[in-house]
Amino acid sequence: MSAPTPLRVRLPFRSEDEFAAQYGAHVGRDGFFLATRAPKPVGMQLLFDLVLADGSSLLRGEGVVVRSSATGDRPGMTVRFVRLESAGKALVDRIVSGRPARGAAPAAPRMPARAWSTVIVISLVLLGDLFSIYLAALRGVDPGPVTVIEELKAGLTER
Repeated sequence: MSAPTPLRVRLPFRSEDEFAAQYGAHVGRDGFFLATRAPKPVGMQLLFDLVLADGSSLLRGEGVVVRSSATGDRPGMTVRFVRLESAGKALVDRIVSGRPARGAAPAAPRMPARAWSTVIVISLVLLGDLFSIYLAALRGVDPGPVTVIEELKAGLTER
């Protein structure tokens, strides 16, 4: 078996957080996808070092190319981890734990409690209006003008 081929790739990201946010979808527990127009052949062993724009190491370890394509919409290669340094393991864990499990329903958007109370009040008012219209239809009454409300509006306008 031949010695692993060194592969150092300078990424355009300035920080781990930027890498995780913009490229994290291509990182999994068992490896990563590297977009490149010159992918290595399947089976090639690599000593990889993915570095940030400033040259600091981001992911370093040993891997093997398991998928490679120089053509198509997204040329590149998938590298499966054989060995990963501890800092890289921590980064991979942080990236993977920050996304939902496969097949999981997306998280429901959170609404502040105050907004929920407003939604509930508006829903109850609408329900009351619909109930009034339904009762008026059952009784054969015009639900339009209500004398008491018209008098209240007139009284408020005078003030």
